[in-house]
Amino acid sequence: MTITRTTLASAILLATLAMSARPAAAGHLEHIDQIAVGLQRDAQEFRQEVRTHFRHSTHYNHIMSDANRLANSARHIHQLAHNRSSIHHIERDLATIDREFHHLEDLMQHILHDAQHGVGHVHGDVGHVFHLFAEMEEAIHHLRSDIEAMHAHPAPVRSHHGGHGGGGVQVHGNGWGFSFGNGNIRIHLHP
Repeated sequence: MTITRTTLASAILLATLAMSARPAAAGHLEHIDQIAVGLQRDAQEFRQEVRTHFRHSTHYNHIMSDANRLANSARHIHQLAHNRSSIHHIERDLATIDREFHHLEDLMQHILHDAQHGVGHVHGDVGHVFHLFAEMEEAIHHLRSDIEAMHAHPAPVRSHHGGHGGGGVQVHGNGWGFSFGNGNIRIHLHP
């Protein structure tokens, strides 16, 4: 009966703390959110620029599909940062968008090379597209650097210990865990 009551109390306490715990320091995620807003805006603008400048390229469907994927990824990263999601999730998605970005960069160079050699053509001056690319690359690398810094300086550990011999809940900057039964059973989770 005591173990059941202790287990139930630990589970309720864990659920309460998990719902109120923020996975990383608020100030860091607010900054990441601001950078992610700019990345999202630039990716959406890039998608429009693709429609304007590259619609007569032989690779238009490919670049348009990739531009849509990049814009969707940027929107998703912004949503994660805005909702204070797990930095591990943001980090994985930043690695993905970085690969998508560099693929698009290579594809755009290929399209421009083809256009210079009479295969398809590009409308107007694409200098603005390269400016957007530079801004997106800077934002992606800035975000990745900020996430790395958050790993290097995690949020402090907060503990709440129950009254039964070593059991309790610990909330870390990037995860949470609990122990009960004199600390013999320990679980630590990373979102």
